[in-house]
This record gives sequence, structure tokens and C-alpha cells, in this order.
Amino acid sequence: MIIHSRCRDSRRRLGRCVPVGRCDFLNQIRNIGTKESFIRLNLCKSDALTGQGRSICCADAPAQTGNGQPNWIEHPKAARLGLQTCGSVAMEDNIFQGTKAAIGQYPWMVNLLYLKRGQYHLKGAGTLIHPRYVLTAAHAVIGNLKKVRLGEYDLASTLDCDDGVCAQPAIDYPIQKRMTHELFRKTSDYDIALLELYRDVNLFPQQIYPICLPLTKSLLMLQPRQMTVTGWGWSDRNTSVLLEADMHVVDRVKRNCPGEPTFCARGKNWSGHCRGDSGGPYQTIVPVEQAGLRYVQFGIISAGSGQCTGTKLAPGVGVSVAYHIRWILDHMNI
Repeated sequence: MIIHSRCRDSRRRLGRCVPVGRCDFLNQIRNIGTKESFIRLNLCKSDALTGQGRSICCADAPAQTGNGQPNWIEHPKAARLGLQTCGSVAMEDNIFQGTKAAIGQYPWMVNLLYLKRGQYHLKGAGTLIHPRYVLTAAHAVIGNLKKVRLGEYDLASTLDCDDGVCAQPAIDYPIQKRMTHELFRKTSDYDIALLELYRDVNLFPQQIYPICLPLTKSLLMLQPRQMTVTGWGWSDRNTSVLLEADMHVVDRVKRNCPGEPTFCARGKNWSGHCRGDSGGPYQTIVPVEQAGLRYVQFGIISAGSGQCTGTKLAPGVGVSVAYHIRWILDHMNI
């Protein structure tokens, strides 16, 4: 009997070194380019371990309950929110790296619209977590916030197209109720808010679709060390399209980061997200019980540098979604 060594994959999940063909997580990836990228990122140091060619660090399968159902957290609304209709993964070659997101790759991204002097202005972001609810940062909802915009990709274009295929125009939805965390202050660790819309949004796969939250006990215990942030303000380059950046979590003490409900992260070359990304997600792809690979949101962009590039900028600050998951569910009327 072969005993496979324990390891941690590129996203810091605990797993075992196994032959490439025996990793269930990898076998769920259909796109060849994405699969090869995953293999390169997770190769084990010693292929001689298995004696069967290349071996990769394959994350352990999430635990399930005895009846085969997801091991939901102890909250009556967790199963109602569900994990089957959220966080769909568009298997693109650039899923693990890159800066320019593909149209429809992050269909839960939301723009916040503020009314000022009779005109609407875009400022800040959020994520669709349910057809009627948007998750964002508390500091991003201060002011005359009136609407959210869904299905946006290029802020400078009314119609987003790629290789002749065009998405539906972005849609604005009015906000019915704003809910900020009761302990939030301008410098608080509780920088989290929910927006309830007047009606359920119309969902379009790969354009308007909710992201998953850590609603099972196994997801709640995950502490990803590498995640992706998305937004329209994290780069100082002259661009109007949705951008993505890979971020890794840094040591809290060494970086003088805030308290437990938050974490600090930075990207390659000391880069980080910017103020224009406030309320957007820290997200990553994980295997979910009974649902396969899904994007799950583990953090909310809270604070970033006033600049977008430079040398040794302060790391960005994210608010932990797992820490606040019960607050989120308590305030959702579902």
C-alpha cells in the first residue's frame, strides 16, 4: 500500500501528493489550459514518491454529513441560501493568473451608484450573494447611495463584446434598505454592510449571478492564503474594464494589521488593491460539497493604498466573511 505524503497546495489547503490522474479536484477541470496551470502550481517536490510520473498536491475533499448532504453551519438560513446556484466557474485559461478579467468571469460584481447634484456617479463595489442582496463594505455605503449596477464589465462602453459576442446591457436596481454592522465605525474592524434591493434581480449565467459564501462547516474552517480580488480601481493604468489581481495573505503581526475580523494581503511586486475597489470580494475557487468547483467569497475589500502601484506599499485590508457569516444570514429576509 502506498502512503501519500501530506502537503499544502498553492492555495494553502491541506492535501496529499497523488498521481495527476487520481486527483478528483483536478478531474473536475475541463479546460486543458486551466488544468495545466493547476498542475504547474501544485507539483509535488518529489515525483518519485508515487512511482507513477507527475504527482500533485491534491486538496482533501470537504467533509460531508452521514446522509451525503453538505455539513451546513448551524443557522436556519444557510441551507436556504444554498451552494448549487452560485459561484459558477468559467473555465478560462487565465483563471489562475492575469490582470484583465474575461467578460462574464465574475458575474457577481456590483457597481455602487451615488446620486450627487442630480447625476449618478460610480464609486465602490460589492457582490451579489442572493437575487435580492448585495454584500459590500460599510464605509462604502456612506452617502447618498441609491442604486446598484449589475452585469457591468467596461465602464466606458454601453455594450460589452468579445470576439463578436456581446453581453446584455448592464442593469440598474434601486436599493430598498441599507444595513451596516452595528459595531462599525470609520476605523472599525466591522466594515461590512448588506444592501437589500427592491426586487429580485434577473439572473443571467455568466453575466449576473451570485457568488457563494462559506456556508458549510468545512468552508468556514478554510483559511485561504491566496485569493483573487476584482474591481475597477486596483490598477493605476488607464483602463475602464474589470480587473483581477492575485493576492496572498501576509503575517498580521509583522504588518501591523487590524484585529481578528480582518486580514491583510498584497499582490505581486508589493502591489495591492486601491480605494476604488472598496466593498469588492476576496474570492477563490474551492471544491464544494454536492456542487463541484465554485467561487467562494472569503473576504471584503475594506482598505487599500491611495496609490495602486509602487514600492512596498502598505498591504490591503480585508474583512473576513467567515467571521461575519452569522451576521449576514441574520440580516437576510430569506
